[in-house]
Amino acid sequence: MITEIDAGLLVTRVVLAAVFLTAGVAKLADRAGSRAALLGFGLPASLAAPLSVLLPLVELTVAAALLPAAFSRWGALGALVLLVLFVAGIANVMSRGRKAECHCFGRLHSAPVGWSTLGRAVILASVAGFILVAGKDGASPSYLAWLNGLGTAELVALLIGGVALALLGGGGWFVLHLLRQHGRVLLRLDGLERELADHGFISARSGISAQREGCLALGTRAPGFELPDLHGKSTTLEELLAPRLPVMLVFAHPHCTPCTAMLPEIGGWQRTHGAELTVALVSQGAIDDNRVVAAEHGIERVLVQQHREVADAYEAYGTPSGLLVTREGAIASPVAQGASEMRELLRATLAGLPSVHREQDSRHTDPLSAVSLDVH
Repeated sequence: MITEIDAGLLVTRVVLAAVFLTAGVAKLADRAGSRAALLGFGLPASLAAPLSVLLPLVELTVAAALLPAAFSRWGALGALVLLVLFVAGIANVMSRGRKAECHCFGRLHSAPVGWSTLGRAVILASVAGFILVAGKDGASPSYLAWLNGLGTAELVALLIGGVALALLGGGGWFVLHLLRQHGRVLLRLDGLERELADHGFISARSGISAQREGCLALGTRAPGFELPDLHGKSTTLEELLAPRLPVMLVFAHPHCTPCTAMLPEIGGWQRTHGAELTVALVSQGAIDDNRVVAAEHGIERVLVQQHREVADAYEAYGTPSGLLVTREGAIASPVAQGASEMRELLRATLAGLPSVHREQDSRHTDPLSAVSLDVH
């Protein structure tokens, strides 16, 4: 006969195993995001890379150890150690006033570290502690023994419940996958409409004209801003425009996986095209987090907004994204969304710019006059 404590141990073991299994698989599927999250917790880049692989492997080992009765206490001990370290990391981030993403479940769920994250970690640590204490002296029950003690009706009910949970989980994954595919299809249709409009097959109104809907009007004054750089020095849009070069504003986030993938490329843009174009990365979060990421990828010009105040002012609602500002301070392009559109924006900009020597001889000529404003 299974006691209430035994039933509680069985339930908590499978719940905790499911949590660690989900966390481990999700982190392995998004190693770049996991590495960025570890950097956000203050770990050096030399440790963040190997830990982004080692940590999910340890979580999977803990999940596997929690299920067999013979290893359940070892699994609970491993879970408790990981959760205590996580609680200490959260407390350190919060006490220093830094901002970091927990990235606990990879792309399935990622949220800024806060009291809710701390509370969830403490509850899970309490569950691991319960398994460790209640299962001492080999008292942790076996799932096989429990199943053997169930009647036919109970087994059928358990089977139906398991199938229902599997269907619910599969349905949730399918809906998420469908929404992502739907977004990709819309982006492809967007690009197709722009191509058709460019070649005159459809009107610009039915496609994407020189101004994408929801973006600032081309030729209007670019919104001004004042943001700290990685050294805490305030920088304004006027200071970025001071060299009399067009400015490409790139909006990113230190814990955005697509942004992280683009950072080495953005650093290359700054180094290669610095004489023709000012590329400024507008990020958010803690300055320390951005400083680590920028140093790792060779980014030289990073401005840090507190929330999304500058991105919202430019109506750049996703990351990574970017737009072009003329050297006179006017909006010169729609918001380029994603890596491919941003590369095309850079290509079109450089194609329309005169060489550095010709620019010195024609200071009154607008260097963006030949740039297509229907950038995609």
